[in-house]
Amino acid sequence: MNLSEAVSEYCNSQHFVLLGEGLKGNTEQLLAQWASSVDDDLDFDTLEASITAVGTLDLPLRAKRDFPELLNAFFEYLSTTGSFQNTDAWIDALSEIGPTYSESIRGDGRAKGKTVTRAMKVGRNDPCPCGSGKKYKKCCA
Repeated sequence: MNLSEAVSEYCNSQHFVLLGEGLKGNTEQLLAQWASSVDDDLDFDTLEASITAVGTLDLPLRAKRDFPELLNAFFEYLSTTGSFQNTDAWIDALSEIGPTYSESIRGDGRAKGKTVTRAMKVGRNDPCPCGSGKKYKKCCA
């Protein structure tokens, strides 16, 4: 069984029926999209990247923000079925990734980007960063 098949089983299971009403709206679409973007052998980085990718989908704000909770319920279902070996590790990783992901979704539903900082440029007449004490233009230019 792969993750895509497990999503179909989950959506037809008793676990899904017990899922909160607020999470059910886009469940199958979200989980199917997520499962198609990952392998059955998840690691922390792959899980984080796949969850972040869900934040870029054109979905309602609540569906995006609640995705870690939905994924956690899915992982708990997988751990009860015993179909996948690493579900406990996935749940632990999700507990670290989830809060950061939820905070990265803006009020209008867009995902926040990463801040890029640029290194300071050295001017020709500034001291050389190599530590020689000479002007940059006479040393390492």
